[in-house]
Amino acid sequence: MTAFAAAARFSRGETFTVALRIAAGDLAGAICRMALKRAPGDSNPELAVLETTYLDHVDTGDLTSPPGWSGTLAAEVSETLPAGHFVMDARVEKLGVVIQTDPVAVEITERVTGGA
Repeated sequence: MTAFAAAARFSRGETFTVALRIAAGDLAGAICRMALKRAPGDSNPELAVLETTYLDHVDTGDLTSPPGWSGTLAAEVSETLPAGHFVMDARVEKLGVVIQTDPVAVEITERVTGGA
């Protein structure tokens, strides 16, 4: 099983969604966890854990796209995060086998408009 993700950018107070594509492997029964931290190797707790949902096709408009997960950070959660540069990775586990993705860059920008 091989997993990968792409860099992302979003504004504080915005719902953030990212796709994790699985290049190969049987995903039946696998569990995915995605988290956001300040830097690779940072010993501080995660800033946020994304809610993950399994997808038969990560690009819902393309039925030939690979399976994977979407990771979502609710607007209420992203509002509490500071603006800056961070990293995110994912951990996929099945039957005791763990695949850890490489960290990807995430930029959180300060929004210009206020909340409702």
